[in-house]
This record gives sequence, C-alpha cells and structure tokens, in this order.
Amino acid sequence: MRNIKFLIKNLFPRTILLICLVGLLTIPLINPNYEEKHIERYIESSLQSNFLGCYTLPLDGILQDAVNQFDCVQLGSGTWNTTAQISMPTGHKLIGVGRDSTILKAIAPWQGNGTGTPAAVVHNNSNSAITISNLTVDANNLSLLGIADHGITVDNVRVTGAKCDGIGIAGSGMVVQNSLIENNGKQCDYTGNPGSGIYMTRQLNDFGLGNYTPLIYNNTIQDNGGPGIDIDRVWGGVAISNTITNNQAWAAFSLYSSSNWTIKNNIIQHPINNNYNMPGHAYCSGGSSGNYAAALALCQDTEKSNEVVTSNLILNNQIVGWYGIKVIGKDEVSPFSVPTSNLFQGNNIYGSVVGCADDTEIDLNPNSINMWVNNNCAGKSNTLPLYFNVACPSAVNQNKIQEWNIGATDLATVDNYIQLFNQERTGGGDFLLGAKIPAGMVIATNLGAAGADWTQLPLKPLVNYQNYGLFETTGEYTAVYAGACMTIAPFFNVSESSDYGDFTKVGTLSWALKNALAGQIITLFDPNQININTQLLPLPAGVKLIGNCDSNGSGVTLDGSLSGNNQSGLILSGDNLIYGLKIIGFQGKSINSNRSKNNRLNCLVIKK
Repeated sequence: MRNIKFLIKNLFPRTILLICLVGLLTIPLINPNYEEKHIERYIESSLQSNFLGCYTLPLDGILQDAVNQFDCVQLGSGTWNTTAQISMPTGHKLIGVGRDSTILKAIAPWQGNGTGTPAAVVHNNSNSAITISNLTVDANNLSLLGIADHGITVDNVRVTGAKCDGIGIAGSGMVVQNSLIENNGKQCDYTGNPGSGIYMTRQLNDFGLGNYTPLIYNNTIQDNGGPGIDIDRVWGGVAISNTITNNQAWAAFSLYSSSNWTIKNNIIQHPINNNYNMPGHAYCSGGSSGNYAAALALCQDTEKSNEVVTSNLILNNQIVGWYGIKVIGKDEVSPFSVPTSNLFQGNNIYGSVVGCADDTEIDLNPNSINMWVNNNCAGKSNTLPLYFNVACPSAVNQNKIQEWNIGATDLATVDNYIQLFNQERTGGGDFLLGAKIPAGMVIATNLGAAGADWTQLPLKPLVNYQNYGLFETTGEYTAVYAGACMTIAPFFNVSESSDYGDFTKVGTLSWALKNALAGQIITLFDPNQININTQLLPLPAGVKLIGNCDSNGSGVTLDGSLSGNNQSGLILSGDNLIYGLKIIGFQGKSINSNRSKNNRLNCLVIKK
C-alpha cells in the first residue's frame, strides 16, 4: 500500500463486541446483527443532533473561530470559502442546510494545520465525537484530503476534489453514511499513487490490530482516481449498502491485510480496462486468468499475525469487473501468505470475465480454506471460484461427485455425463499426454485410446464405459492420454429438507456428516429449514457447518421436533465452526460439545 499519509496523536480505538456467542467458545467472525444496530444508532443520533441549537454563521463570520466557540455551527446556502484547514474540537458539529446548497470550498492560498500532517478541508486534529452533515466539502484540487481522520460522523455530505483521498480514516470512531464521494484522487502527487474515495490505514504508532471498526453505510462512491474504498490493515469494519462505481486502479473495493470486516449488500462495479498493479504490493497483482483489475480484491502478502486477511464476511453483493472477486496472496513464496477462512455467500457476480478467483491452495490449507456458499461465480447459482496455479482451476463440489458416481454403463450415458462435466468447467483444465494431475481431481479421458486400463492407475471410475469416462484421481496421475480435469472442492451442499438418517442419500445432512473429513465444509442455504427425524451423527472434527445469516440473526433452521425423546442436535467433535443456524425443537442438548475443544459458534439461535 502507500506510505502513511496522515498521523494522529491521541488514538482511542474502541473495541466493539462483534461476536454473537451462544454456548461454548469464540469465533473471529463478525456478528452480522452488529451491522443493523451500528447503523441505527448513528442514523438516530445524527437526525436528533442536526439543526437543534446551532449557531448560524453570518456571511462575514470566521468559521474556525465559530467552531472553536460553539458546539454546533450551521452554514447557510451558498459557497463558504476557506484558505486553511478547519480543525474541529471534540464533540462539535458543523452542518449545512443541504448537501447541494451549502458548499465549504478550499481556495488559494491553501494552508494545512502546521503540524506536518497532510491537510484536509475538515480535520479532527486529534479530537473526536465530531459531526459533519448536510453540506459539500470541495477540496478544489488544493487540499490533499477532504475530511480526516478519526472520531467523525460524516452524514449526507458530498466530498469532492481532494488531490488524494476524499475521506481519510486513521483511527476509531469514523462513520460515513448517506454521502456522495466523487472525483477525488486524480492529482495525488503526495505519494505518486492514485488517491481513493475513502482510504483507511493503521497508524505506525498503533501497535495493536488497527481495530478501528469504521462504518461505511449507504454511500455512493464514484469516479475517483483510485479505488472507491481502499483498506490498509484496518480491522473490524462494516461496509453495507454502498454503490461503488466507475473508480480507477486495481480494484473498486480493496481489502489489504485486514480482517473481521462485513461487506454486505453493496453494488460494486469496476471498469475492466483499469491498471491492475497495486502500488508497493507486486503479489497483489495477477490472477487465475492473467493480470487484470478486480471489483473486489482481498490481498495478503505477509504472514505477520496482525496483517492477515481472515474471517471477513462477503455477503449478498452485486459485483462486476474483469475479476468480480479476486482473492490473492504471496503463495509463490509461502502457501500460507494468502487470505484464508473468509466467507463468501450469496454474491451475484455478473458480467465479469472471471467471476471469482481464489489463490488459496486447498490441498495445503485444508483447515483454513475460504468458504464459498451459494455464489453466482459462473453464470448460475452455487458456482465455485477458479483456483490459481493449479492444473484444474475449475472446481466441483462433493455433491456432483456423488451424482456422477454411477459406475460402469453404456457409451451414450457416459457421453451425457461428460457433457455435464464440460458444462461445469469455466476456466480450462485441458491436459495433454504426460501431464501430472494430482490427487483429488475429476478427469474426463479415454484411457483405452492409449491402450491403458484404469485398474492399473491411481484412478476411481465415476461413470465409465470400459476405459472411457469420468475418473477420480486417488493419487498423482501421469496422463497416458489427453483429457480435461476439475478440482474437487471440499464442499458438501445439503439440499434435502427432511433427514431420516439415510447416509446414502446425496444432499441430506446425514450423508454430509457421514462423508465429510477434517478441513471440509458442509453448506446449508436452500432449503432454509431442515426437519431432523433421526439422531444425527457427530460433526467430524475439523469440519465447518455453514448456514446463512439474515437480518434477524440466522437464516437456516434445524428443527428437531420429530427426532425423538432426548435426542441431541449437533454433536461437536472439536475444531468445528457453526455459522448461521437456528436450532429448535430438540429435547436433548441443541449443541453437545462433549468437552471437545476449539469449537467456534457465530450467528446462532437456539430455542427448545
């Protein structure tokens, strides 16, 4: 990322409880309920504060003197020129009579605040609990920043014309809502890098996690010279219901070395011909299908514990770019320098050249891979990402493997299944004679054309006519004949609404519990209620169970009303993750840990 642009003297980072915990231990995922409460609190407080008891500045008044003297200063209609940064005292408010009616504008000669800190039109000057609302802040390509840098609620404000960043966030207490942030970052000679609509960074004197928990809500962020939102090592934020369009550089929304974010219900659109290079971070460029920009980019190129990209929730966004979602890291050097254990759920990635791309090496990170649940990555629901730098970048989940596992059959049936196989592929995977195909792949080939017999190779037939068909590689396979392949992703999708304990029925929870192994993921999203008529098997150690999390807290119900006397619900075996469930009706324990360790629960409702 860039060099640090602005420093603050007295940081008072808040720690806001983000975890919805029921029962056992903790999980570093954010509780989605937090979003609504966080938003409501600031909307309510801003509406109550505006226009109540404010001092109205006369046309010949001096704005800095007024904000120093009065708790609330209101500017009337018109353009209010300033030749110097306005520094806001703690708890003070600056409001206008309307975003398009009141304009606070930087004009020459422009001065900063004399501290060496890059100037903003409005700055907190190490103070907090500040409100700026109902006006335009026009940096007029004179000030480096529009508004900065912590402890400020920005409500219904247009921020434009900053040489670098429209809004700079460098500490806790920042709220940006209902605002228009546009045409910033086009003359950023301060760093030589493009500026952003909103840029946030951890400070050098903050030796913690940069857990600033900003709220970015219901804004339009457009036509900026760099990313619309650029996050640099800032943790725990919420970005919800924003429209981020037609910005420049490597991503519309860039998340670098940052964890515990909720990014939800946004519209993120990014031009496909933008420069893909992320300044200072060569490993954040590239992708599964070449070097191109992304609408939403998550990047980690270090293994420092406070600069990881993990436990972010990317939920129900509408996304389009060359890459829609790009998850990238420094796996060329270390397979663990990549974003891991992030949840991507319900995103619609439409009109992108590559919908989703994931740099996680699933064979090397089996316990911390990213979770992809019910995303439209490839033109239809519940499609998976392309994986980087693997022989078979397209992925297929465990359900498809089971559906294809019908054994020896006639030639026409095999042809039909190979056609289905090809429909699932979106990113290559064709191979030639002599190629090395690792274990855990599905291949389509004709071994008989090379005079080979599948029984003599590390292959398991799924559907075949003699030596022609779909095979699963059980060990590294050296191709004796050309073909095509896909990676088997460790996802079991539960699709059956009733469970009677039939372990052989694909799509039941019992089938998934029977077959899932450590590091694999069971997903539940459709139907939204599963009726349990049996005693469930224990959730195997290291397996994740991922439901859905709506505005009420959880979106998938496990109903044990018919399971029998004193039957338990979920039985945990250790190192389990449970997310987004409502568990009801079990007469025994809804969740039984049997004293197993390291279980994590999030967004969970339990009712008898």
